[in-house]
Amino acid sequence: GELKRAEGEDAGRSYAVNLGTLRIKTESGKDNYRLKLVGTPLFTINRRVLAVKAHDVQIEYGETYLDKLRWEIVEGSLATRFNDTLEIELGLNKPYAGYGLYDIVEKSRVLTNESNYTYTFMPGKLDVKRIKLIIIVNEDTLYKTYGEANEEITFTTNLGYVPYTGNLYREPGENVRKYQVFDDRLDFGINYDVEYKTVYFTILPRKISVRADNKTKMYGETD
Repeated sequence: GELKRAEGEDAGRSYAVNLGTLRIKTESGKDNYRLKLVGTPLFTINRRVLAVKAHDVQIEYGETYLDKLRWEIVEGSLATRFNDTLEIELGLNKPYAGYGLYDIVEKSRVLTNESNYTYTFMPGKLDVKRIKLIIIVNEDTLYKTYGEANEEITFTTNLGYVPYTGNLYREPGENVRKYQVFDDRLDFGINYDVEYKTVYFTILPRKISVRADNKTKMYGETD
């Protein structure tokens, strides 16, 4: 025979041990002994360790992160004997606002028989990088003829239209020559890594046509 314990599978509890079916038989098969269990032995079920970590994620601004959220068990395991399962919904520790660092946290979980586990969750990191934005100045706004009014220097970007404040501007002056164009008044916000290649605005000479009148004089007269 064998010793037995009280029924139960809950962790954190101790179960009394008893003689169960344990017997001592003689060669004759007779039960000549009366067994006595000494003390009060206990059988203890400890909680199962289970540690989960969210994966770190890196994206560029404009990409979605939701389909990249993952987690894995990094310590311990589920009690497959009892078909225990774990479901976790991941999210961010603060509202998503583009560029910056966020913690990937546990929004909710369903762990079968959770009271039987010592459960730990380790957050991950979402690292949102700035996306490159290249300013492309419209060449047809980079020149004028001397004496003409100044027009706005316009541009596009490699990303198409992106909301911004400010404007491109050039060095002051109205004489015929080249003037550097600056971008430091433009602001696209924190989500963009702005790239600008210096260009120049040109004032072209104004064309003037001169026509001399036909004149006559008598020989010997002054012009």
